[in-house]
Amino acid sequence: MAAAFIADTASVFTSASAGLCYRVRRKEVTEQVINENRPSTRKEAGHTDSQDVEQESGVGHLNQEAMTPIQEPARAARTKFLSQDEINEFKECFSLYDKSQKGKIKSSDLITVMRCLGVCPTQAEVNRHLQVHKIEKNGEVEFSTFLTMMYRQKQQEDPLNEILVALLMTDHQKKGSIPASELRAKLTQMGEKLTPQEVDDLLKEASVGADGSVKYEDFVRRITSPPPDY
Repeated sequence: MAAAFIADTASVFTSASAGLCYRVRRKEVTEQVINENRPSTRKEAGHTDSQDVEQESGVGHLNQEAMTPIQEPARAARTKFLSQDEINEFKECFSLYDKSQKGKIKSSDLITVMRCLGVCPTQAEVNRHLQVHKIEKNGEVEFSTFLTMMYRQKQQEDPLNEILVALLMTDHQKKGSIPASELRAKLTQMGEKLTPQEVDDLLKEASVGADGSVKYEDFVRRITSPPPDY
């Protein structure tokens, strides 16, 4: 029983730490993106209708002749669930991997692009996205399809809840807190490991109590909040 519990805890924390790892390193990725390709001025956040999204997201500017007709799921994802700021951000990163400037990225780059944008798909999940859209592993992904994949991945991920569950499983006395030393050990030893410096940076945002403990719900809310624009 104890062994099973430890295994379950490790499994949950491995998944949760993968999400945390990519979010912690998001700033580094963003800065690299900016240095390599200066972003255009973003518009104010807000939802737009399908015509505005198609024009403002720059889908047409990615060589519209190379794009297939936009299917209804992609249109719904763009117009109802993604803000213009999100679309601009996705396009920005997508364009960096669109080496041929055809409005497409290689299927092999999909997992990297998605992770750079803050979601944490496993390779199996990426393979399922490709299968749904009947795209070969050595094929290419269009921007409109990529938006749908990002929307679906964001819907199935809940980083706040996932990390909280992982930490709750280690809080045997249900006090709502965890020793900072234990948190450090887990973040550097389990799942997608963070470096000691990355953990130091995270703990600076945490309110470590006089007893050396961290209220993990507040801590997780802080580190999973949307990153600022750089």
